[in-house]
Amino acid sequence: MGKKRNTNKVSLALPSVSALSAAAANPKGGGGGSVCGRERLELLSEMDELESVHSSMTGGGADIGGGGDSDGENIEFAMIDSFADQVENAQDKRIAKRTKALDNLLLVLHKHWIPDNVDKWRCAIAEIVEKNLKRTSEEAIRACSLAALISVQLGVDLENELCAIVEAMCQMCADGTAAEAVRAACAQAVGICVYLSIESRGHRFAALQTLKNVWLGMRPTGTDGTSLFSSAIASWALLLERFEPALISSTIDEVQPKLCAFLASTTVEARISAGEALCALFEIGLKNLGDDFRFRNHAELVDVLADLALDSSKQRAKRDKKLQRMTFRQLNDVLLTNANATSSTAATVRFNKQREALALDGCHAKLLYDALCQLLRSDLNRHLTTNEVVRELFDLGPVLNEEEQAQKMSKAQKLERRTQLGEQQKQRNISRNKGRNKKMGGKHDFEDD
Repeated sequence: MGKKRNTNKVSLALPSVSALSAAAANPKGGGGGSVCGRERLELLSEMDELESVHSSMTGGGADIGGGGDSDGENIEFAMIDSFADQVENAQDKRIAKRTKALDNLLLVLHKHWIPDNVDKWRCAIAEIVEKNLKRTSEEAIRACSLAALISVQLGVDLENELCAIVEAMCQMCADGTAAEAVRAACAQAVGICVYLSIESRGHRFAALQTLKNVWLGMRPTGTDGTSLFSSAIASWALLLERFEPALISSTIDEVQPKLCAFLASTTVEARISAGEALCALFEIGLKNLGDDFRFRNHAELVDVLADLALDSSKQRAKRDKKLQRMTFRQLNDVLLTNANATSSTAATVRFNKQREALALDGCHAKLLYDALCQLLRSDLNRHLTTNEVVRELFDLGPVLNEEEQAQKMSKAQKLERRTQLGEQQKQRNISRNKGRNKKMGGKHDFEDD
């Protein structure tokens, strides 16, 4: 896995750590809060910076996230102890006190899996989300983040409380007069909440239709609405996988040609989001409609992806061209494989201090992983290690006990890790040497003249 994620996909609100000390010292006190805007997802990895989280489909390992001891660890646990006070303060009439408490709740839920605390206050938290969705844009984005976080905490156990919240977020997402950042945050949160917590087909179908109508109503050309398109198309493709084959077949026939039009978008983020969604649709089709499934325009689509993988247009930025070429080479490989070979295109994410590994065996698995990356960012490591809801999503098995946690890596694991790092370093050296040779060749040509 790599470092950079699509910067136009709005990251749900995460409060700054600067307010931690004051919050722990005075959990009922007032104060302002802040919303992190479109911060880029930073994952600790040895891969090249262009190998983004949303495009890396090659094999290899990465140990993501921090998840270790920090200077503010005692403060964090103090905030967990004051969870009830934060819930109470988040319902205060004073906006400064309410915002600060909401930021503290978001921070605790980002960093810790505390299902007992959330379950105890589930009704109050749901009420907080519903009220904040109707307030300012900043508070609405916070509310979307809080809804997604409690879904990650409790999973399907929260369905009754989330149905009304998801309906409200769908209405905001479809509201053309709302701010794009709010609509994009709603689209992201709807995808996570419905996928993790909603089993009712009626509510799932309503969310699917809303997301589809949002991205279908956008124009492939133009730079406006890129973050909304990326969020809506990713959440829509994520949810489609859990429907019956008949609906999947009719939906693919309806929207796939329209989705292909976004491959010609003027922004690289929209082109990549469309390509990822198309590959996820292809995998869903293989899984539900048979190994011989192909798009009606499959051959033409393969050619288009191949052209995008070789794009060298001078009108595009150098970084965009590199990112696009790398991404569409991988996506084109997916469409050229059959059902048996699809699972071989996997990325491996190592976590829990290298003790465990997560294999992302396809585009749809990466959509889910990327959605959680957007929400949890570097704290995803902690949730992969301790959160039973997240571990069940990725079939990671039960949480390791203390004895298993204390075990060191075996010699075979260490050797495998060294081999992977050696191969990565070798590829980086080859790439650097090619660049140096080109520069030196140009210099010598100039001297000969």
